[in-house]
Amino acid sequence: MFVDGCFWHCCPEHGAMPKTNVEFWNSKLNKNKQRDIEVTHRLEIEGWEVLRFWEHEVRDDVNRVAAKIVSSTREKRH
Repeated sequence: MFVDGCFWHCCPEHGAMPKTNVEFWNSKLNKNKQRDIEVTHRLEIEGWEVLRFWEHEVRDDVNRVAAKIVSSTREKRH
């Protein structure tokens, strides 16, 4: 399970590019997104189920996020 920060992982709803040092931040944040894709892919190849949530999802409705985690865990047990 990953909780991706809206800024650091470029949330489509809340991610915002800084107005200064744009080249640096664009490179940094794009590398973060690419690494997320690669890590998810490698874990899935190894048989892991990867759950990713945005920071705002946890903040806005932690019970819904927890329910998804529990549901996923139960499905894997049966």
